[in-house]
Amino acid sequence: MGAAGYAAAAIGTEDAALGIERLQELSAIADFPLLCANWLRQDGEVLFDPYAVLEVAGVRVGVIGLVSPEIAELYPELTEGCNVYKPSGIANIYYEEMEAAGCDYYIALTSLGYDGEYTPRDLAAESPWLNLILDSSTDQVLETGELVPDTNVVVFNLPQDFAAVGSLVVTTTEGQNILSPSVLTADDLAVLTPDPNVASVAAADYSVDGSSGASVPPGVILLLSLVVIGALTALLCARVLRKSPAKKKH
Repeated sequence: MGAAGYAAAAIGTEDAALGIERLQELSAIADFPLLCANWLRQDGEVLFDPYAVLEVAGVRVGVIGLVSPEIAELYPELTEGCNVYKPSGIANIYYEEMEAAGCDYYIALTSLGYDGEYTPRDLAAESPWLNLILDSSTDQVLETGELVPDTNVVVFNLPQDFAAVGSLVVTTTEGQNILSPSVLTADDLAVLTPDPNVASVAAADYSVDGSSGASVPPGVILLLSLVVIGALTALLCARVLRKSPAKKKH
């Protein structure tokens, strides 16, 4: 992910199975922030960076990570002594900090999915100051994005396991989001040359003990080298954004 140029990442539902200690180790060695705002110790200790403030073409972008509260049920031993809070409650608290840091645009990286009790649509309704929610952990694919009804929040999701790379340009005009989505598959990208640095990482042995190495298929190597398109498009489009309209506080 570092070789692919990620600007930020969030802890997902399946990532939580690694446990707090391992995730903190990975966060320490990553060259980008690994975010999770709503998984805390019961005494309030913050386990991971809750958000990051990125600057793109003079626009400050607040990026917050939110994991599904369902991890408390899925991994009771790993979350013992912790609280996994409702995403919007924590997000609305950190919104105040991001706003004070001068952010103009707000993105939530989530792993909520559409199959559980709490979905990205619920987050959008309860945190309408968000501009964009990039979600995962679901079988429902929103390849062209969705403007959540009665909000100005866009939700975007793509197939898992690098089946496709998404490019979503969101232009804000007179307080309204205009979506320009596109989806690129391995076939679409076959004319491009993979980044050699990313290709070498993707071909490496990912087994825990080295006994059964697993490499990434060539088509995925190409997508890995270009996954920055999907990860950063929302940030790069800031060049055409006007400042967000007044935001509702909670």
